[in-house]
Order: sequence, then C-alpha cells, then structure tokens
Amino acid sequence: MTCSEVFRRLNSSRVKNLQRLVSGTSLIVMAVTVGCGSDDGLNRKPIKGVITVDGKSVPNGSINFEPLYQGGVGSGAVITNGAYAIAQKDGLPPGKYRVQITGDDGVNFGVSEGKMPGDEIMPPKKQLVPASWNSKSKHEIEVPDKGPTVFDFTINSKEK
Repeated sequence: MTCSEVFRRLNSSRVKNLQRLVSGTSLIVMAVTVGCGSDDGLNRKPIKGVITVDGKSVPNGSINFEPLYQGGVGSGAVITNGAYAIAQKDGLPPGKYRVQITGDDGVNFGVSEGKMPGDEIMPPKKQLVPASWNSKSKHEIEVPDKGPTVFDFTINSKEK
C-alpha cells in the first residue's frame, strides 16, 4: 500500500465520523465531570442559626431537619460553639420541617496516664438538650420561598 492510499483511507467518511463521535463524547464527559451547574431544581436555601441551652451556647452537637411533606428532602449540620450552617447546595427546599437537636457539654475523655485506649470505659457525655425537647411534632420550622433562612433555637433544659 502506498502512502497516498493510506492517506486516502484516513480521510474516508468512516474515519471522519469516528473523529466526530470521539469529539462529541469528549465534550459530554467534560460537561458531566465539571458539572453544568449546581441547581438541582429543588430551590434549596442555605440554613444557619445559633443553639443555646439555658442561655449558653451548645459546645458540640447536631441539628437535623426532617421534611413534613411527601417526597421532601431533609438535611442537617454539626453544631460547634453554638452555631450551625448548611450551605445552599445541601440546604432545604421551601416547606415545613421537624427539628431534632442533640448537644453535649463538649468535654472530651482523656486516657489516664499509663493506660491504653480501650483500657478504661469512657464516661457518657453530659447531654444538654432534654429528650423531651425532641419529641415528635413539637418543634417545627417553615423554610420560606423568599426571605431569611436563619433559625435560632433557645432551649430550656427544664422544659417538659
């Protein structure tokens, strides 16, 4: 086969179609990998707030939002030094949610000198949020379609 025959075959329509397919596939793979935008169509809102128990910030804990409507999307966050925040990409769509909060005193257990982890039983952390606070349908929020999405919670440990 001569060089000119090889060149003619490379320029055939089959090769050109293959080149187009590879180029098109590469563009699709790049779009999926990079992403075509962060909007998932749920109109998520960033959520943030402050949690206090008896007027003091909760040092360590978590907050969860459970949707109260069919097909809803929930979310949650870690509480650190009384504050929590959920970014918009993980936020809540407008609607009603049940709130569940846990919080402890933030005191970490240290292994005694000369002991190995597992040698001692870790004492339970002091829970600051009373179990009664998290009872079903007791604490709910509504995330608006527009407006602020700041939800602060002031908890009384003596609450029944």
